[in-house]
Amino acid sequence: MSLGPTSPVTTMNRQQDLPQLEHVFTVMDQLGAQSVFVVADAEAYMVTGAATRLQAAVGSRALTLHTKITHPPTEATVLEGVEALRNYQPDVVLALGGGAALDSAKVINHVAAQIGDPVALIRRKAGPALPGRPLIAVPTTAGSGAEATHFALIHTPEDGLRLVAHAHMRPGYVVLDPSLMASLPGPQMVVAGLGALALALESIWNIQANEGSIGYAHEAVKLLVANLENEFFGASEHGRAALLRAANFAGKAADTVAPTFVMAMAGALSGRTGLPYGQLAGALLGPLLDYNRQASTADCADLRGPHTVQMRFVRIAQLLNISSPEGVRGYLNQLHEKLLLPVRLGGLGLNSSHVEDVVRLLPKELYNTNTRRLKPPQITSLITEVI
Repeated sequence: MSLGPTSPVTTMNRQQDLPQLEHVFTVMDQLGAQSVFVVADAEAYMVTGAATRLQAAVGSRALTLHTKITHPPTEATVLEGVEALRNYQPDVVLALGGGAALDSAKVINHVAAQIGDPVALIRRKAGPALPGRPLIAVPTTAGSGAEATHFALIHTPEDGLRLVAHAHMRPGYVVLDPSLMASLPGPQMVVAGLGALALALESIWNIQANEGSIGYAHEAVKLLVANLENEFFGASEHGRAALLRAANFAGKAADTVAPTFVMAMAGALSGRTGLPYGQLAGALLGPLLDYNRQASTADCADLRGPHTVQMRFVRIAQLLNISSPEGVRGYLNQLHEKLLLPVRLGGLGLNSSHVEDVVRLLPKELYNTNTRRLKPPQITSLITEVI
C-alpha cells in the first residue's frame, strides 16, 4: 500500500464531525445499529462523564465496554480487544480517550474484520483488507490527532514498534465535544497541545508535505498559538474547543502525509519513561526542526530538493510571526518557558538507556518519512539534545 501523496489512503479524509457525545446515537439510528462496542480508557470514561452520558442515551441498544488499554498500545492488549470484538460482533465501534485508546480501537476494529491469525495481521505489511465496523472516535484530550489518522504504532515483542496502517482504519465519525475535557487540568491540556503543535509543524516539512497537509497544519498552528498560553493560565470552554479542533486539524495534516517521525520518537519514549507524549513531542520538536531546516543537496530526502524544504521553514516562520526560520527554535523555547515546561527532560527521568532502546526499535520505514536523511547516530544525537 502506498503512503504517497497520490494515494487514496492519505488524500481522502471525509470524516463526519459531531459536536456532542449524544449525537453518537443519531448516527447509530442512521446506520440502523443496535449494539455498540466501546473501547475506552477506563479513567477517561468515568472522569469525563462519558459513562453516565452514554448510558443515559443508549436506550434499548446494547453497549459493551472494553477498557484493557495500555499507554502506548501493545500487541497483547490489542489481541485481547480483537478477541472480544470478534466474540461480540457489534454494529458499531466507539473509541473514547486519548491517543492510546483511539489507536488501540483503530487497530482492534481493523484486525478483527480480517480473516486469519490476528498476530500475523498486525505484523504483516499493509495490503488489501476488509472494512471493519463503522468507527466513531471520541478524543478526550487535544494532542495526538489520532481520531483523524489511518495509522497507529503498536509495541510488539518481536519487532519493537510496528506501524499498522490502512485506509479502513480512519474513523468515519469524530466527536469534538469540549465538555469531555472539563475535568482536564490546564497544564495537562497544554502539554497535549504541544503534541498537536509538533504534529502540525512536522506535517509542513514532511517529505510528502503538500498543499493539503500544509493547509490543515496552518489552521492547527493558528489555533494553537492563539490558545495554548491562555488555556494554561485559565481554562475556558471556548479555548478547549479551539485546542480540540486544532488537534483534529493536526491529525488530518499528518493523515495526508506519511506518519511523522516526531510522533514515533515521542510515542516510543513515552512508553519507556511514562512521560506524556505531548511533553516529549514538544521537547523534541526544536532539535528535529533545526536538523531538517539544514537539509542540503547531499542529504535531502525530498525529491523536490533542499530549496523547497527551506521554503517550508520560511512558511513556518511566517505562520509564527517570526522574521526568519533561524528564530523558530528560540520561539519554541520561549513558549516552553511561558508554559513552565522544561526543554530538557533529563531531570524528569529521560536517560541514555531510553535513547538506545528507541533508536533500536523504531521502524526503519519511519526513517524514510523525514525530509533530511536520518540514521541511528543522528537520531541518538537528536534525542540526547533534550536530556
